Amino acid sequence: MFVVDEHLLALYPTLFAGIEPARILSLSAQEQYKDLSTVMRIYQFLLTFEAKRQLHLVSMGGGIIQDVTGFAACTLYRGIRWTFVPTTLLAQADSVRALVISSTGKHFSAGMALETFGGAISMDDPSPAGRAAI
Repeated sequence: MFVVDEHLLALYPTLFAGIEPARILSLSAQEQYKDLSTVMRIYQFLLTFEAKRQLHLVSMGGGIIQDVTGFAACTLYRGIRWTFVPTTLLAQADSVRALVISSTGKHFSAGMALETFGGAISMDDPSPAGRAAI
């Protein structure tokens, strides 16, 4: 399953040509969409597949895509496999931060943020043991 920045999908359609369109969710990477309603869209998308905890979410985009998909991956089924492909310099720096302190976060409401620590950031093993190995 893929969650992709809509601009990336528009710029590089051939990159995604071999993937079933039903397996791709495109999102607008704007700060106003870094909230629980976007996470719920990701949950609804992922719940259409039957794999449950064996799901592997691949997301591509900048920091906003990273935050919402990382949060969704950490919280769905107590953590699913998640691979993030950063497409901006800032997202690359955020990826390093996320690996070092194992956190992803997003806005909840005005002045509030939710953040996960020790989330499903291991590319190979989303179990707590896999997260501890990082």
